[in-house]
Amino acid sequence: MISTSPTRDPRITAGAQAILQACERYVPANANMDAAIEAHRLAFEQFLKTRDESDRQLPAFAIRVVILAATKTREQAQRQVDYLTSLPIEAWEGLVSGDAAEVREETLAGCARTIALMTEP
Repeated sequence: MISTSPTRDPRITAGAQAILQACERYVPANANMDAAIEAHRLAFEQFLKTRDESDRQLPAFAIRVVILAATKTREQAQRQVDYLTSLPIEAWEGLVSGDAAEVREETLAGCARTIALMTEP
């Protein structure tokens, strides 16, 4: 299990740990956005520490959880975009075969469309 910071909200930490455990079997959809972001952050930091290719699959699944997380409000959707935009291109590698930059841009464009739909009258 990936360790977490004791200063984090325990509910978010518990949610993130549950997401990481689920990612060993499937990619959960409609997860809590904060927990999804925390899960990806933890998994990606672990990969960056080890640079072990066996640690790459978990952050690849966890970024999918962020992409598929529940965005019930414009603020949640914006938090999703802000987090995904802040990630280095390396975080997108392994997500799919092909050009990581292209996948990143297409994903962010889809997220931007969601925000646009949420703000339409």
